[in-house]
Amino acid sequence: MSPLTRPSWKTIHERIEREPAFGAELLNVMFECLLKGEVGTGSAMLYDYIRATIGFEALGKLTSDSPDRLMQMFKSEDSLDAHTLFSVIHCLQQQAGLQLEVRAVAKQSQPTQQAAISH
Repeated sequence: MSPLTRPSWKTIHERIEREPAFGAELLNVMFECLLKGEVGTGSAMLYDYIRATIGFEALGKLTSDSPDRLMQMFKSEDSLDAHTLFSVIHCLQQQAGLQLEVRAVAKQSQPTQQAAISH
């Protein structure tokens, strides 16, 4: 009997093959998650993205890191380290032919509870 579902990275791989812009947007969303402090979500998405694109073996060679260590790092938000993360980001940008940009934008102020009550 065959399984009813398949690994998400296979679906991602096929979608990126069909629509390269999807891969760029996926990278954007992953890094937004990380910057917003949603480390678990961002790490899980990165894990699937890496499996669907460059693979952990090739990434390990580019970062001079063990593929097993990289896999573990993205499976557990507790083992994510900044040096390796930024090295991975650099490699993924190179592999995808993209340049990610970070810019500061002012947060929209949210009405205080007092202001919300008085309206």
